[in-house]
Formats: sequence, C-alpha cells, structure tokens
Amino acid sequence: EPEAPAGDDLALDDVLRDTWLTAIRSQISDGMPATLRIYWRHWSRHFVTLGNITTATIATYQAARLDVVIKATVRKEVSSLRGFLRWCLQIGILLALPTVPELPRKATGQRALAGRKIRATDLSEQQIAAVIAALPEWSVVGHGRHARKPPYRVRDRFVFAYETGLRPSTIDRLSVPKNWRRGQVTIELDDDEDKARFGRTLPLSVTALEALKRCAPTEGRIFPRHDFRGYLEKAAAMDGHGD
Repeated sequence: EPEAPAGDDLALDDVLRDTWLTAIRSQISDGMPATLRIYWRHWSRHFVTLGNITTATIATYQAARLDVVIKATVRKEVSSLRGFLRWCLQIGILLALPTVPELPRKATGQRALAGRKIRATDLSEQQIAAVIAALPEWSVVGHGRHARKPPYRVRDRFVFAYETGLRPSTIDRLSVPKNWRRGQVTIELDDDEDKARFGRTLPLSVTALEALKRCAPTEGRIFPRHDFRGYLEKAAAMDGHGD
C-alpha cells in the first residue's frame, strides 16, 4: 500500500492548518472552522507530521480517542482527517491516500465529562416570552472607557431572534441595505449567511418587522455584536430560570 507523502516531514502546524481552512472555507459552514481547529490539535499531537499519518497510526489514533470520547465523535474527527488528506493529495503534498481503518463495530467510546456542553434548558413559549419581557429595552451605559459607548437595543434583538429563528452569528451580520431596506417585509440572506448555505428570502412576522424597524440604521449593521450574557442571566433570574 503506497503511503509515502511528498512532504513526509511537513509539520502539522498552524500554518498548514490555516492554509487548509482557507482553501476549504467556501465548502464548510460558519462554525466548522472552530471545530476543525479542535480536531487539528488532536491530530498534531498524535501524528506530529504529515508523513506519520498512515493506516497504522490512524488506527492507534482511533483507539486512543475512543478512550476519552464517544464513537460518534471519533467518526467525525476521522472523517475530517480524511478530507484533509484528500486536500493534501490534490495540492501534491501527498502521493497517495492511506486506508482509513473501520472503527470496531462494537466500540462505544467514553463520554467526555470535562468540557461537555450543558444541555439547553427547555422553556415553554410563555417562559420565553417572560424572559424576553424582563430584558431591558436599552443597554446600560458603562463607566470609564465604556462610558462613551453608545447604548444599544437589547430586548428587540431577542424579539427578532425568537421570531425568526436565525442564528446569533447570522443576526450579527445583517445590514442595511444588503439584507433589508425600509419598506421590505422580508430579509434577504445570501449563501454565506444561511445555515444550509443556500440563499433565501425569509418572511418577517409583524413583531419581528417592528423590532427590525426600531433597530435598523440608515446604513450598516442592524444588530451589531455585543455581549448580552449579563442581561440574559439577570432576566432569567427575574423570571425564576436562573439555573
């Protein structure tokens, strides 16, 4: 089985990682680069160089990862590794693809405890409405160097988010006139802004449209990115859902 790469001593460093992520940027979703960077840290520690990625070392990688994470996670990591290797082959730094061994059928892996995501709290529509209502209409003016920061609308952003179901990262990028103009009753999303990577026209409810009108400037970002965690935590605590 030919496995000798042209760049067999090429380190799996940040430069190679960033070159790869830049090359595939149009093929992946917005949140995927962060996930691939996490995978890369595991790969670089285990394989060190491109030349060390062989069928045998992939097998040992899988076994090591199954000791700390579940099988589904290992499958995702190895699938991404396979994609990286295909890219290396395409640009000529790999001469042939190593065979990726199948994961043992009965393997389950171990559920990671440290750093595991906390399950989202299930709230009824009435509870969500109560939390949103408890949010302040405007941000609190800060002190010192933050005192000159202009106030921004807090509650309307979450009204708009709840009514549309759009991701926070998408809402952060919405702007006038690219996505919306006065008089429109829809939001126009392009491929980069849509989770499914297919541009679409999103109809707006009356409530979402009213919030949008209050927040939209003459030109520029409609909902500039801010840290809303303090406002959300306080609103949730006021409604009895601080946990």
